Amino acid sequence: MEDNVAKDIILRNMREARDSLERRDRMYDAHIKEIAYLLVDEACRDGIDDLGSLCDRMREQYLEFLSLASPDGMDKDFGVRFCAWASDELVKRKAVRDSLPYFGELFGRERVRVSRLPNRLADEAYERFAERIENLTPSIADNIVDVCEEVADSRSELCMLPVYASADGLMHTVCRHVIKNGLFPVMFCDVPTDDEFFVRFALFSPSMCMTKNADTAVVTVIGSDPADVFLLPHAISAYGGRSVDIISLASSLYEGSRAWQIIFSVDGADMLRIYVFLAMHFPRFEINGICEIIKEEEF
Repeated sequence: MEDNVAKDIILRNMREARDSLERRDRMYDAHIKEIAYLLVDEACRDGIDDLGSLCDRMREQYLEFLSLASPDGMDKDFGVRFCAWASDELVKRKAVRDSLPYFGELFGRERVRVSRLPNRLADEAYERFAERIENLTPSIADNIVDVCEEVADSRSELCMLPVYASADGLMHTVCRHVIKNGLFPVMFCDVPTDDEFFVRFALFSPSMCMTKNADTAVVTVIGSDPADVFLLPHAISAYGGRSVDIISLASSLYEGSRAWQIIFSVDGADMLRIYVFLAMHFPRFEINGICEIIKEEEF
């Protein structure tokens, strides 16, 4: 009998503790929502409707609140909640970015020239891209520099280059020239070199755009604390993104600054919230593109 009474008391105390935690959590969330409203309201007062500029205006005050919420480091829960509420408020005020143009709107023409290298693996990658995109016409170039400059100088509409080898990792030389020429990835495919290894090719555009089957975002974060960068998977997951992969880039790509490439699925993800989170925590970041990955089983 006494055991039953003791168990009832413990269960009652646990329920009361749970209810207390839930009340505290609701109150905490309400305070974060209020902070988000105040910062968005203040940022919007001058009539600015560019999302990047609004986030720049909010960042300093946001970081002050963040330091109060978590004096010992980034409070990932505070950040995730704030950026969600701030995004909702920005939508109400219609201060949101236009969606990316679709690939077909930019390149729906009789002939789409693709600058590329002349080798067997590039031949296979080109055939796979050609199965997805009508009217591709190859334009053979001698080296990586010429491939990129053909697009930068408008002699070709697109270019195609290897960007990753499973045996060696990211191809930093290719990345350097892609960055220098301001190119954006649109589509990826993997070409096997044997039973174990593969080379990943990317199709690049001079304008950021996306195909209708685009499902993967590529983002670069530059010059930030590694501890902050490795909290990104939590935020991206909280906003519906999946399969987060973080790749360390050579510092030479960004004038000696440390940089990381983050790749994740956008299927079901709230990209506005992810953008706001990036803008609040990482003053230097680039959305390289929202791309389509052609999977091996589709060949």
